[in-house]
Amino acid sequence: MEKSGLIGLSRAAELCGIGASTLRHWIEEDGVPLRRLPPGRAIHWKDLHKCLVRRKLPIPEGLRGGPRLLLVDDDPDLLLTLVDSLDGLWEKASIGTARDGRRGLEKLLERRPDLLVTDLEMPGLSGVELCRCVRSNPEFVHMKILAITGRHGSQYSRTVLDSGADEYLPKPFTPDELRQAAVRLLGVSSDALTSSRLRSP
Repeated sequence: MEKSGLIGLSRAAELCGIGASTLRHWIEEDGVPLRRLPPGRAIHWKDLHKCLVRRKLPIPEGLRGGPRLLLVDDDPDLLLTLVDSLDGLWEKASIGTARDGRRGLEKLLERRPDLLVTDLEMPGLSGVELCRCVRSNPEFVHMKILAITGRHGSQYSRTVLDSGADEYLPKPFTPDELRQAAVRLLGVSSDALTSSRLRSP
């Protein structure tokens, strides 16, 4: 699989054990976006995964890579809690961390995560500014953002969502609330979830 997560259509069909015309039919039926990957067109592995899940077909080993997560918080204790809560939720998921918004932005460019979980109240580059940086970059158009904040109120929640966050979680929250929010945003099938962790307190 390419580092970008893209798979050429012929390779994708081969992985799934189907003909190229069948795959093209699925793509059209599901409205899946195709990308350019010289010398032809490509599908993102997550989109191909969803096509298979919709049809209740087995997931090939080559598509079982887990999502990439980046967790950003200047509080080391809370950062550890975030890691402990999300670690093991998906098979083969990778989790990166950053202790401030500026380092978080650097790691975004390095890791290209599927999900960014960021605190909003950080010195230097705040979480709100980090969200805006992400949304201003077309390379991150498919990235999901979960913001965590100790501030409350409808006006503040609008600011958070307007900055580009897909969802926000007010503090204090439980590990289960965090896991459920992450699952909602990534939309990964139950086949790829470690359900025992999802149910744990």
